[in-house]
Amino acid sequence: MNASSKNIVDVQLATEQQIYPRKTEYMVAFLLDSKLPNGSFMRWPLHITIVPWFEIDDPSNAIEVFNKVCIAHKPFSVLVGEPTYLGPRQTIDVNIIEKSHPLDSLHRDLIDDLETAQVRFKSSKYIGDNYQPHITKKSYARVQPGYHLKIKSLYFLEAPVANKLSRLKKVISVGHLN
Repeated sequence: MNASSKNIVDVQLATEQQIYPRKTEYMVAFLLDSKLPNGSFMRWPLHITIVPWFEIDDPSNAIEVFNKVCIAHKPFSVLVGEPTYLGPRQTIDVNIIEKSHPLDSLHRDLIDDLETAQVRFKSSKYIGDNYQPHITKKSYARVQPGYHLKIKSLYFLEAPVANKLSRLKKVISVGHLN
């Protein structure tokens, strides 16, 4: 490819990105496997979603809110419950996380404070009173009922809008509970 052809391709890419901007979604989760800030992964580790996918024009406000809420909460433990199936057709194999005031409080504080940062939740059917914390079983990993998990930090993640299973997820911030 000569220099002229490369410039045409670069201009075409820039134009396509302006016309079709790449959308990004964000979420907050507790990951059972630690990840480094700015690290990325394709295959989901076992995790508990704390705040489901949302969009925001400028994530810097949401990241600031996320970190403030994390600092305001103390580390706590949750208990892995019995296996069950969730989803519209009850086909997603999960372990429910037993109800816990600290987890519910953390979830609600994040939801409330992120709403003030102008996030747009992809769906409201999994937040607030409808929040059902769980860990989805994977072919490569699972947890046993009765296992206690210590939640000391959360991950603010981003991923391009695409096939949710195969897209690259990136750690934007790690919030440590105090």
